[in-house]
Formats: sequence, structure tokens, C-alpha cells
Amino acid sequence: EGFSVIVGRNSEKVLEMETDSPEFETNLGIKVGDSAKKVSEKYGAKYKEYESPHGDGPVEGFYELEEGLLIIFDYNKDDDSLINTDVKPDSKVEKIRLTYSEQLD
Repeated sequence: EGFSVIVGRNSEKVLEMETDSPEFETNLGIKVGDSAKKVSEKYGAKYKEYESPHGDGPVEGFYELEEGLLIIFDYNKDDDSLINTDVKPDSKVEKIRLTYSEQLD
């Protein structure tokens, strides 16, 4: 509960993992409920922000862990979009997704 995994039908490989539960934390200790400031301090110091393939520059809350592998911190899960707008230092993580950039459209 509070955690989902998407497995490819043909590949049978994990394509995406997502949580909206504060019970699970990332390798750097970030969990749902943590602030955007804490995310930026931990992930911004270690990983590059993901650049939009549409030429819009870095995407707030998206970090490239390795080539093509992203961790996404969503600050408003109710808007049905992973794209964050108007993020403040005290904005809270509402959802965390680990995915491949090729899964995004």
C-alpha cells in the first residue's frame, strides 16, 4: 500500500516505481512530506537537474540519477501532472517516482 511498480508486459522488467507514502525513503533519505529545500540540498548537490527535451531548460524536481534514469519529486500530486510550478522552499513532496526518461511524453 502506498507503493506501485510498473512492469513491462513484454520485457518483464521494472519500468517505473512510485510512492505517495512517507514510509518509503530514497537512497539520500528523502520521503513524502519533506521540503523542496531539503530535496534541492540533497539531490541538487549530487545529481544534475533533468533538462526538458522540449528546450524549456531544467525541470523542477526532476534529477537524472544516470543516463536516462530519473527520480521525480512531485509537489502537487492532485494536478495529475509531474511538472511542478510555483515551487517554494517549503513546498512538500507529495509523490516520488523513479522512471526512465523514455517513459515520459
